[in-house]
Amino acid sequence: MVRSLLTPPALPELRPPLCVIALPGTGFDAQFSRRAFSLLAAELSARLVAVDPRPGHLLEGFLGDVNGVLEEALQTGERVVIVGVSIGAIAACRIALHESRRENALAAGSSPLTAVVALMAPWTGEGFHTAPAALSAAATAAALDELGIAKVRATMVASSPHWLSALQDPCWERYSDELAVLMREAAVTPSLSLAEFTRIRMPVGVVCVDDDPLHPASVGQEWAAALHNSATAHICLSDIEKDVAIFSRASLALLSELLS
Repeated sequence: MVRSLLTPPALPELRPPLCVIALPGTGFDAQFSRRAFSLLAAELSARLVAVDPRPGHLLEGFLGDVNGVLEEALQTGERVVIVGVSIGAIAACRIALHESRRENALAAGSSPLTAVVALMAPWTGEGFHTAPAALSAAATAAALDELGIAKVRATMVASSPHWLSALQDPCWERYSDELAVLMREAAVTPSLSLAEFTRIRMPVGVVCVDDDPLHPASVGQEWAAALHNSATAHICLSDIEKDVAIFSRASLALLSELLS
């Protein structure tokens, strides 16, 4: 379903205690996730766990950190929503697949994972071989190897829209020389296959950015079509330029639709 997201939607019927886990895209970090998803956590009266990528252990780090929160939630009765952007969306769906297998082996409701929101889906399966986001990450890694972080940062700031560089440059500064490692990993990280998407039991909202050349909306639509229980929202780069909290508003809209 395509929604207009000019105002925050009605809140879904989610009971606390609730945790929102946020997984950022390549080159971004936990600080960015807090800016993007604090509104979501506040509207849901949830605690926000913003996970930092680990260069050298990108996917494994995401999975390990999230599994730790999920195991804790099993003991406390906390429900969990995962939101992931780009490579974070791949990790979020991979975790949803794992938790679906847990429910298949045990019983429905045995996982604390309530729902996932996947934003800016980058590719399906091993589509990283030709995906714009993966090719861009690989090119950035090569430039970092050749020129160093200072020159690449300066080029990015000079060539990117101001709003994007203002979000991205502080993250790149914090990663410093580890940014190349992170980019190189992301560029060869497989997503789920369409067959694997069909095995996810949890509701998954998919947010597409219609005019983003690195994350074609067609990829998100492909994910949504394969998922058992999904809903789709569409935004534009200008929405992110105005306020990165559009990620929260889009997620709220989808959770409202999927869980009310």
